[in-house]
Amino acid sequence: MFGNLRNLVTTGVVLGLLVIPAFSATVIPSTTYNFDASDTGTTATFTNGADAVLSNTTLTGTAASHLGAGGTDGVLGPFGNSAVGLVQNNQVVKMTITSPGPSFNAITLSFDLWVMSSWDGNGWVYTNPVSGNQETYTPDQFQVALTSPSGSSCTGSALCTTFAQDYPGVTQEYGGSGSPGTTGAMVTRPFSGSAYFSNAGFGSQYTSNGYALYRIDLGTLNLGSSVNSLTVYFRGLFSGTLQLGTDESWAISRVVYSASAPDVGGGEVPEPSTVVLGGLGLALLALAKMRNRKA
Repeated sequence: MFGNLRNLVTTGVVLGLLVIPAFSATVIPSTTYNFDASDTGTTATFTNGADAVLSNTTLTGTAASHLGAGGTDGVLGPFGNSAVGLVQNNQVVKMTITSPGPSFNAITLSFDLWVMSSWDGNGWVYTNPVSGNQETYTPDQFQVALTSPSGSSCTGSALCTTFAQDYPGVTQEYGGSGSPGTTGAMVTRPFSGSAYFSNAGFGSQYTSNGYALYRIDLGTLNLGSSVNSLTVYFRGLFSGTLQLGTDESWAISRVVYSASAPDVGGGEVPEPSTVVLGGLGLALLALAKMRNRKA
């Protein structure tokens, strides 16, 4: 009797293990890149289009209060159209995530985006009060891609959307098509008559003073295949060519990411008691069928 019971329990456990759904294993736990000294030893690096390591910028004053506790975190940027003190037009920033061990096939990603100075949103037409001529401004977009971007294409994008900043009546895609400028921003500081960032850690060459700060959460991004290293591309797609350094600029801060291993079944790991009970139920069903056949 006891032997049959022991065999029954053993069979139940085995059957329970067989029906456990496959699950996703964490390869890189949730990691916050603050662009300061706390980033030492993290699994991400930030470079420009030529693979040169980018240096961080430390904000001071009011702008720093929007960062981490005490405002000690840094930012990466500003980037954008020409100029004095800025990287060249449509500069691509590359974030490379490297696994310290197993490969991964999915990441999570969120970051804070600083939309700085004047962004043209979905585009608009302006009548010059001096010449009377109409000037057309095409959309200003921000893109995050998992493959190397080219031209003005949004192909392969995890995010490619417009932002409007500093122009009343100009709409943007972020927050929903046709949304008013700065929709969804955590913090906004409109343009004013005096320089702002010039004394806030970006250096005297950068004199932009308006911005909107967004927390962009892209959720889980499935890669389609397993990799040991992944490059994520950030860039602004601006109307026009080279403009002043105070126009259409951007920066990022507080990048949070993780990576997970291949997920075959997509389920969660059940409790041990669930495994045993589920398997035991299957074993009892099998035993009942056997007895019915004998009868």
